[in-house]
Amino acid sequence: MTTADNITSQLLARLFTHVEAQRLKSLAKLLEKAKPGEPDGEIWEFDQSLGGLGGFAMPADPTVNPFNTWGKDRNIFRSIQYAKSSLTYNPTYPRSVIVDVGRVLEIMAKYMNDHYSIISRLQNNYMLGKNLRYLHDKKVIDDELYDTCRALADLTNLAKHEISVENSRSFSSLDGLVAYFSMRKINNQLLTIIEHPRMKDTYLPYRKP
Repeated sequence: MTTADNITSQLLARLFTHVEAQRLKSLAKLLEKAKPGEPDGEIWEFDQSLGGLGGFAMPADPTVNPFNTWGKDRNIFRSIQYAKSSLTYNPTYPRSVIVDVGRVLEIMAKYMNDHYSIISRLQNNYMLGKNLRYLHDKKVIDDELYDTCRALADLTNLAKHEISVENSRSFSSLDGLVAYFSMRKINNQLLTIIEHPRMKDTYLPYRKP
């Protein structure tokens, strides 16, 4: 039986060094004790260390939208902001952030297909799995990245379909953190593949005006 714990272990092995994995486990323990609106700063320090544009550089309040003028890029980074919001305001409810992470992956897969297929000229209503398979079949992403994306997609699917309170408890703080940081690493890889200009920029931690 596929469980969140099993998939989280796969993602840790695929994407993180031993040192990183141990750090995430320590951060998960801190997250379990976090109060809404006060996530531990070490989480965002780790986020910044991954490079690229992540939650560390975004406001946690989703009503503050810094991406309105970003065109097609808006949805990619706006969805990451929602994931940050879940980590910030629902730190002890990991299912929420896992669902948001799934949305980031869905948007990014569609965005990638805009670059590599005729789908971009039509309305892309394909599900995540089909978009990932297309990118893999066209050798845009290799076997390893495809399998890693599929593992993260499996975790987010569990979160989307486990809707009862009892089932929601089957997701741990570590599941939520690993989902978020797996998304960040995967997103950076995908943006690098298409030579996205925002991967060349350096971002500072968000500070309230």
